[in-house]
Amino acid sequence: MSNFFSSPWFLEASADTLFAGDGARPRTVQVDGQRFDALVLPDGSVVSNPMSDFLEPRSPGDPPLGEVVQVRSLPRVATARIEVTRPPAQHLGVVPSPYIDWRGFSSWETYVAQASRRDWRAFKNTARKRRKLTRDIGPIDLTLDLPDHDLVEQALMHKARQLRLTGGLDRFASRRTRQLVHRLVHEGHLTLSVLSACGRPLAYALAHWGGDRVSSWITSYDPGAADFSPGTQLYEAMMQESFSRGHTEFDFLIGAEPYKYHYATHERLVGPVGQASRRQRLAGTIRTAIEADQRPRRLRQAARKLALRAAQLRLAHQSAAPIDDDAFRAHIEANTPGWPWAGSTAPTD
Repeated sequence: MSNFFSSPWFLEASADTLFAGDGARPRTVQVDGQRFDALVLPDGSVVSNPMSDFLEPRSPGDPPLGEVVQVRSLPRVATARIEVTRPPAQHLGVVPSPYIDWRGFSSWETYVAQASRRDWRAFKNTARKRRKLTRDIGPIDLTLDLPDHDLVEQALMHKARQLRLTGGLDRFASRRTRQLVHRLVHEGHLTLSVLSACGRPLAYALAHWGGDRVSSWITSYDPGAADFSPGTQLYEAMMQESFSRGHTEFDFLIGAEPYKYHYATHERLVGPVGQASRRQRLAGTIRTAIEADQRPRRLRQAARKLALRAAQLRLAHQSAAPIDDDAFRAHIEANTPGWPWAGSTAPTD
């Protein structure tokens, strides 16, 4: 089974919400003998979807989405699967997407024991913080499926705040990306899980629970509760539920954040496939040079900040509000008539 970024419903929602008016539609493309489902413009070019982590080859035998389009290359596809090493290996020119392969474990207890031996921060440390959270704030409540759009927006506010404070690219500055998330929740493809204490939401996870895997896509937490690691507590509860449902994978998706390697057993390597264009080759050369750069760290960080700033300015509805949850939310509502459904498919119930 391909990941949800390759699914018809994700591609349709992305076409309608992110690329309305461009004529992009889901199509099956072929490159180097492999077939993928992607968004294709009327001229036959593949859309670069900023909300898609990577594509996976489509299942053999499935009928294609329309006439198959031949393309020269795709920039981000899963090219290989390998076991995770300690410390994680560095792979030049590709980015990792860690995941847990449940097929290697006969019971939940077996997995917990292995993860705890591999890294003390997995499970044992969380249990201690769970006791502290209960003692300092109150009883913990976990809801794995809560289709509450106000809480979805709160989760995105916390994520936007986190990205801005850490110098990351805040894609949620664009109302279209937030509308995509709301639409997927409304259609039942994306599930919001929330960990609360004494009625106060502390951690959020927007994930796709489907087929043989859980794909954890957008996670955030209340920074006022950071000492309790609520996000980790929520993650571990979701992992246990995934195992109990008989999934084969718990997918952390793209990114080499250290916490993912407290738990992951394997990783996908994500990179280009096919014959890249001159522009793509140049971009790849620049990325490789940056990865191999031996200049002082502060210069590399300064260059990265400049690149992120340039990308951030290209996003629609860039917020000029201070990094404050209430102010940021007010700014979004004021600049998005019909929030959060403007420009998207409104609920009919």
